[in-house]
Amino acid sequence: MADDLSKSQKKNLMDIKETIHIQELAPVYQGKKPGLFFSLNKSVCSKEKIKDIIESLGLSIVFWKEYGSLSFSVAQEKEIAKEIKKTRLNEDFGELGKLLGYPECCIDENMQRVSRYPYREAGDFELPFEMNIFFNSNSFGDNLDHKKLMEFTKKCDHRDVFFVSHIPCSMSCKKSLKKGVNNKTSLKKMFPDLAERYEKWLKKGFIVFDVLDFIYFDYEKLEENKIKIKNMQKTPLAKKRDLFNLEGYIELDDGQLTTINNEVYSYFKSILFY
Repeated sequence: MADDLSKSQKKNLMDIKETIHIQELAPVYQGKKPGLFFSLNKSVCSKEKIKDIIESLGLSIVFWKEYGSLSFSVAQEKEIAKEIKKTRLNEDFGELGKLLGYPECCIDENMQRVSRYPYREAGDFELPFEMNIFFNSNSFGDNLDHKKLMEFTKKCDHRDVFFVSHIPCSMSCKKSLKKGVNNKTSLKKMFPDLAERYEKWLKKGFIVFDVLDFIYFDYEKLEENKIKIKNMQKTPLAKKRDLFNLEGYIELDDGQLTTINNEVYSYFKSILFY
């Protein structure tokens, strides 16, 4: 259990939190998730250090090289860690998703989906913050300009902040929400302060244009369909979108139109409030 961790183990895990997603490792350690997979373009610590920290938790870890990057899988059982490596190298993504504990509905949908983001259904603006995947680099896709990705993720406070680690089949997927809530609970048991900081970032509003092209902000709900926005921030690909002030109001419409500061816009893919 998480409360069995010593102070030194917790410190060691925090030392590698830029290397491995703690919110995925916590449920693996607690037996709530079968395993995890991670690939590093550049590690902030050595392979040996990662191995020592993971094995000190009683977990198994398997390393391999993939496209010039160091990859590894972690599981409670060595055979599962090896199987994750095998399915990843064989590009058997359906079986890989099962080994990582993803819902089958999401695995099936993502095998067919063209778009990386599961955009909202019409009229569905408010969602549980555990379903917020927009700070998860796994949802960015594989063909992004690396410099742009690094520019966005250099703010460590919200780099790879998420509780749902996979791409849901839809934003209303109950099985995905359950996974997100479980991951949040596991992280809270292990690192309550970190979980609280993640919640802060995930409870924001989003106007999404495309992959990595979105605006996010704090908000206050004034009326049923009227939102006051403040502290608006933009991703690198959204820098040229000067139509939005740092503060203002958004009026929501159940159809395709949304009024932002008294002007009507319909060209964004999604607007979400967590």
